[in-house]
Amino acid sequence: LVTGVQTCALPICAGQTGTRSMTIPRDTTGGPKEGAEKIKKMKAMQDKLAAKLAGNERLARLAKQVRMVDTSEGIRIDLVDDADFSMFQLGTTVLTSDAARLLAVIGQTVAPEAGGLTIRGHTDALPWKSGGANNWSLSAGRAEATRQALLRQGVAEGRFARIEGVADRELLVKDNPQDPRNRRISILLVR
Repeated sequence: LVTGVQTCALPICAGQTGTRSMTIPRDTTGGPKEGAEKIKKMKAMQDKLAAKLAGNERLARLAKQVRMVDTSEGIRIDLVDDADFSMFQLGTTVLTSDAARLLAVIGQTVAPEAGGLTIRGHTDALPWKSGGANNWSLSAGRAEATRQALLRQGVAEGRFARIEGVADRELLVKDNPQDPRNRRISILLVR
């Protein structure tokens, strides 16, 4: 037994005995408050989008194709194909009528938001039968077709920071590169 010295067995106390220091700049921001605002903004956008989709029977069926994800770069809206729904006509950059309606609602939802936008086109790994085109040009063309659809809904031209085609390099369903869910458009609202 040592007298006059208090020891603490809690894990937090171990961190208080180190010799390293850290300097935090005065103008630094961040923490639980800012994180809560980010979550609140995403939830409000989700609710707004869900209400607009629910208001139309045809669009309500497509709500399952829309995924909203909070990333380190911003809020990403993914529009995902599946076996029963395709955003574009097969092998083209032409939007289907349902996808055009869906993008109209998304455009109306993101138009009043602040910040830049990045549009990213993704394809599955199905090979092309003809020689001229490929998944790179298809994914980039679909991202551009999406940008044009958003412009028609009032999204300002200056908000588009980047248009990207990534072909089949960022698969959603990695264990099945030919799965239709790998075909998608990502709309990133950059912070």
